Amino acid sequence: MIKLGPILIVPRKIGMREPRENAHIRCAQIRSCDTEGEELEMWQDILGKIKEGVLQSFDSRVLQYEEDIRKMDAQRTTPGWNYCTFFILKEGLAQSFEHMFLLEDALIQYDELEASFFQMLRGVLCGKTS
Repeated sequence: MIKLGPILIVPRKIGMREPRENAHIRCAQIRSCDTEGEELEMWQDILGKIKEGVLQSFDSRVLQYEEDIRKMDAQRTTPGWNYCTFFILKEGLAQSFEHMFLLEDALIQYDELEASFFQMLRGVLCGKTS
C-alpha cells in the first residue's frame, strides 16, 4: 500500500470541494522572494484571498439566516409556530453581525426581535382574555 503524504492529499481535497475553474481563487502560494516588492505583493495576494473567503462565507451565512427567518416569519400565524426557534435564528443573525463588527446591523436585528416579542406577547394576552 502506497502512503500519500499531505502534499498530495491537500490539493486533491481542494479540487474535490471546488470546481476546477475556481481552484485558483482558493489557493495562494507562499514563496521566497528576492525583493521586498515581490514579498509585499505575495502577502497582499494571500491576505486578499483570506478576506474574500471570509466575506464570501459571511455573506452566504447571512443569506441563509435571512431566508430561514423569512420562512419562520411567514408561518407566524400557523398553529404550533415556535417563537423560540424564531428567536434563535434572529439572535444568530445579530451575533453574526456583531462578530463582523457591524454593530448597527446587529442593533437593528435586536430591535426587530424586541418588537416581534412584544407583538407576540400582545397576541397571546389578547387571545387569553377573549
